[in-house]
Amino acid sequence: QLAKSNHVFFERGEHLAIVPCYDDGVAARDGTARHRLQLLDGLFSTTGLAQRHAVDFGGLVARIVAEDWRGAVAQLSEAAGTLAAGGADFLVITSGTGNTFAQTVAAASGLPVLDPVDVASAAMAGLGCRRAGLISTRRTDEAGLFHQAAAGKGIEVMSADDAMKDAIQAVIVDDLIRGVRSAHAIEVAVEAAQAFAAQGADSLILGCTDFSLIADGVQARCPLRVIDVTRLHAAAAHRAAIAGSLASA
Repeated sequence: QLAKSNHVFFERGEHLAIVPCYDDGVAARDGTARHRLQLLDGLFSTTGLAQRHAVDFGGLVARIVAEDWRGAVAQLSEAAGTLAAGGADFLVITSGTGNTFAQTVAAASGLPVLDPVDVASAAMAGLGCRRAGLISTRRTDEAGLFHQAAAGKGIEVMSADDAMKDAIQAVIVDDLIRGVRSAHAIEVAVEAAQAFAAQGADSLILGCTDFSLIADGVQARCPLRVIDVTRLHAAAAHRAAIAGSLASA
């Protein structure tokens, strides 16, 4: 049975996949929120295996923009604790930047986290990628998680130069995080891809969840293979929930 209390949703099943995300009120107004929920709810709607806790994403974004990392960790850890108390088996953090705090959140909740970085790195290795460019928030890029995980698969990950990092951060915060699929956002992503291609890249990692909104538009104009981390992460969460093991993701 479906129970709702303080924006915490529980669908009971043998195994539970956990998705901290926007609340439904925000999702009704925000394109990015709807996109995330559609990807995840579409996969889990027939399984009865999903437990979803609504995070105040606006508050999380404000903390990230202000570089209030302690506040961001506290917010995510509180959500994870609620989900752990509800019987969750593992966590899925649906914010790429939020995922940079995954180890701390996992330690606080006692639950493992399905890491989108590992999922993406495994997918790239399977596709034969050898050199990838990364577009993401500065926090995600500078954490180095994609670089480290991919290196373990024999893949080099390149970061954009400082000017491009500023442009990428701006379209994430000003457009994509608000659900705006702007032509400018696509242009910035394609420009980054072209710069990476000139350096020998064969793929482009959409390392911010919000870039999934324009993934198709970017791929249509991009000289590189586009790695949509959000879609890969959602599919991996579905596999893990069905199998009851993160090893199956």
